[in-house]
Amino acid sequence: MEYFKQHGKPYPKHVETRRCKDCEADITAKQLLAVRCDACLPAWKNEARRQRWAENPELRRRQQADAANRRRARIRGNGRERYERLDVFERDCWRCRLCFYPVDQTAQWPDPLSAAIDHVVPIAAGGPDTSANVQLAHQGCNWRKSSKDSIGIGPEEFIHPAVAARFLSEGAPPDHADPSVPHPCPSER
Repeated sequence: MEYFKQHGKPYPKHVETRRCKDCEADITAKQLLAVRCDACLPAWKNEARRQRWAENPELRRRQQADAANRRRARIRGNGRERYERLDVFERDCWRCRLCFYPVDQTAQWPDPLSAAIDHVVPIAAGGPDTSANVQLAHQGCNWRKSSKDSIGIGPEEFIHPAVAARFLSEGAPPDHADPSVPHPCPSER
C-alpha cells in the first residue's frame, strides 16, 4: 500500500527478478521497460550509433555538422532553433542562393555540386543558426563564400569553378535576381 501512495498506482505483482541483457545484473528496481543496467546502457547506445552511422555515412556527417553548428552558436550566444535541411532545400526550390544555378539533388558531399546549408550572416560574424538565417547553396559556392561578409559582393564571386564549368557549358547563365527576393520555383513560373 505504501507503493500505491507514493507512485499513484499499485506495484505490478507479476514482476519477478529481471536481468540485464548484457551482464545479467539485477535490474528489477529500474523501470519496467528497461532491459540494460546503468553500466551497460552507454556502451550499447554508442554501439547502436556506430551501426547506424556505418549503414548511412551521410547521417553521421549531417549529425556531426549539426552538432558543430549548435556548439558554435551556443558558444557565441547567437541563438539556435531546430530546422530540417530538406525543408530549407524545398523552400529554396533546390536553387543555390549564391549563384542561382540549380543544385543537383543526387550529388553527395564532398562534391562541389552537392547541397549545403549556407548561413546568410555567418555564425562567426554573429549570425544565429535559425531557419531564417540559412539558405541552400552548392557546397563549392559555400566553400568559396566561407565566412566572408557577403554584403556588396556579386554572385559571380561565389561561383565555384566546378559549378561554373558544369552550368556555363550547358547554356544560358541564370537570371541574377536580387538575392533578398526569393527565387520562384520553376513550377510556379
